Amino acid sequence: MLAQTSTTDYWAFATFEASLYGFTSANERVLITSSLTASPTAYAANHLATDSANNRIIYALNELPNNASSDVVAIFEYDLATNTRTNITGTANLASTVGVSLGGGSFYDGAYYLWDDYGSAQGLVRFTFDSNGVINGSSKPYGNDNSIGLLGDIAIDRNGQLFILNADNELYRADLNNTSVSPTLVGDYSAYLGNGQLFVDADGQLISRADSSADWVILDPEQPGILGTLTGPSQFSAYSDLAEGGIVGVVPEPSATACLLLGGLLSTRRRRN
Repeated sequence: MLAQTSTTDYWAFATFEASLYGFTSANERVLITSSLTASPTAYAANHLATDSANNRIIYALNELPNNASSDVVAIFEYDLATNTRTNITGTANLASTVGVSLGGGSFYDGAYYLWDDYGSAQGLVRFTFDSNGVINGSSKPYGNDNSIGLLGDIAIDRNGQLFILNADNELYRADLNNTSVSPTLVGDYSAYLGNGQLFVDADGQLISRADSSADWVILDPEQPGILGTLTGPSQFSAYSDLAEGGIVGVVPEPSATACLLLGGLLSTRRRRN
């Protein structure tokens, strides 16, 4: 199957090393590109986010090996219409702003969010863009926050609810409309998860991966538990990061249909992470 040309052709996106995958449904996956970096032996793509308004995927390049010494060296975009990658780091001083990080990325209200999960200045970093889509500024909505630890991933719904899943599969939640209140712990989801990745789909469902399985799980955003499952693709199930697409109305497994209560808890549609 050929890759599509718009973020709205996909249900979700994933990275692994230098490759970008798109899910045309919950259980069908296509390879979009294996060239997110020109040096796949030196760098890997992480901190994935979807900017649907500009039909692009935003991601950071991490030095390999992708571990505790992995510096974020640049932020790129991948244009789905032209199948090209461009360095959009712009004025961002990543060495001082982020440095070493394996945390997640997300997109909301025209800005790219990256969670820095190493060092003394951990926390959420917000990057803004100029009219050409290049980074022109950054800020830290909550200041430094060392309480959450290693990630994991982050996801943001269309109402500005930020979800943070750490490496121990503990879920935190915060409201980007009220940054005077720091992220609070929802609970321990380790009984349901194993992959540590997270996104909110276009139907407003908070999605992660099942433990030791290619399947997806729909997380309860209010308390530890799941609201249902979705059958995933048969291909490999290990990804470095996940982000949402724009497809609405993916039909879940029958056993999960009665459990899909999340639409009343989260928004029914959102365009970006």
